[in-house]
Amino acid sequence: MCAGVFSGLSNPKSIIFYLSLFSVVLTPNVNPALSVALGAWMSVSEFLWGAAIVMALSGRRVRTAFGKAAFYIDKLAGVLLGLIGLKLLQSALQRQL
Repeated sequence: MCAGVFSGLSNPKSIIFYLSLFSVVLTPNVNPALSVALGAWMSVSEFLWGAAIVMALSGRRVRTAFGKAAFYIDKLAGVLLGLIGLKLLQSALQRQL
């Protein structure tokens, strides 16, 4: 569990995602206290979500079932991401025409 917590805390992708989201959504005239509160709230909620996932997936039965289904989950995720990529490519090509 310590490895999972360390991995989550050391992963900059979540921080970059939320910073980019906040920079688009929050305007410069937003109260700085609200910005700090939102950052703290997102950090805590992200940590709690990660902890909940770790706790839910750490059971022996769940790990066994997930291990059997992981191959199919990976393939399905790959197909969905590929379809999203094709849709983005189609959209970009239509804008050029």
